[in-house]
Amino acid sequence: MGTGLPTKWTFDVGGYGFGDNQLEWNSNNNAQLTGNGGLVITADRGGGEHSCWYGTCKYTGAKIQTTFAQTYGRFEARIKLPAGRGLWPAFWMVPAANKENPKTPGEIDIIEVNNLHPYLVTGYAHDSTRFNYRAEDVVQLPASSQFHTYGVDWTPTGITWTLDGKPYGHIKAYPNWSFDQPFIMLLDLEVGGNWPGPPNANTVFPAQMQVSWVRVYKLVG
Repeated sequence: MGTGLPTKWTFDVGGYGFGDNQLEWNSNNNAQLTGNGGLVITADRGGGEHSCWYGTCKYTGAKIQTTFAQTYGRFEARIKLPAGRGLWPAFWMVPAANKENPKTPGEIDIIEVNNLHPYLVTGYAHDSTRFNYRAEDVVQLPASSQFHTYGVDWTPTGITWTLDGKPYGHIKAYPNWSFDQPFIMLLDLEVGGNWPGPPNANTVFPAQMQVSWVRVYKLVG
């Protein structure tokens, strides 16, 4: 427990759009530990006079990633997502090799939403450009209204997405898939971009993505 910056995670700092024309400057100050051991990632107006790909940054956010990697297991986090058009929160995974080679294929999005559909929970698997899978579930209240546990069970035979412990999506392994190598985890709260579009007048800032905990279990047997 403690406050300040999270340990065992590194920050992806900058405002280069991250391949999706995002509008925020990702700061190393916008992800802070809370006194009870949780984590808060904040998106806000004002870019601290940093320069983004489109000019002076209009927003700030944060992206953090683990310093360790693992192949297979259960990966889950208890998260309260932010509400608001133009916000792009995600808990996801990419190959550890991406640190040296960004073209290494493979991405597991444990939870990724664009807030265009408040009652829709979505996860994805991307394998280069030849395969894309979407898992989705509809909840009775807006997903941002309360904490949920988002997870995946990843094995050599497939990947299953879970919401509060209940499966809602699954893909079977196929020959030469990209999901047989060590992956790192990422947490981020971005603003704007190709997928969610920009914030509107009703988007409330500062916006927060609250994380109670992140847990990783190894696959046994």
